[in-house]
Amino acid sequence: MAKIEDKKRLLREKLSQEQTKHDAALASESNKTAKEMEKATEKHVKERKRQEDKFEKEIRKLEERREKETKKLLAKQQKEQDKNQLFKATRERDEYKQRVDILEEENKLLKDQMGNLQRENTALVARLGKSDVGKEILRSVQEEDLVGSGRSRVSSRASRSSGKSGGGVGRSSTDLGKS
Repeated sequence: MAKIEDKKRLLREKLSQEQTKHDAALASESNKTAKEMEKATEKHVKERKRQEDKFEKEIRKLEERREKETKKLLAKQQKEQDKNQLFKATRERDEYKQRVDILEEENKLLKDQMGNLQRENTALVARLGKSDVGKEILRSVQEEDLVGSGRSRVSSRASRSSGKSGGGVGRSSTDLGKS
């Protein structure tokens, strides 16, 4: 762009110099006769017209080149912007995939832990339920649950007869997880 502007400026200076030279030549010819003067004027007008046409043609070429360069630059910028946008979208997609993988693994681990805890709770309740002291502890825990939550719960005998608890014990492992 700067080269184009410099060339434009040089052409304008050249045109100005030519015009000055022609004006000086015209002034020197003023001493000649009227006929020679008219002939010189016509020649000067033709030359000036030719120089102006040449100058306008060069200016048009420069403008066209500048427009072409501008379009090329804009296309390049758009392409770069599209490339960056695609890269960003790909990176975000990969990050979300990685997060999903991590969350799935975490979920699996939590399910495994929950299963292990439920088995342990069931085993503990089964062992406690076999002893008299354990039965008393379970009864007091159930009563605390009733008072604390404000909800009525099925007694351990009703639970045992319903078949919903694990192994005929007063509380299921899910009930223990809530307390």
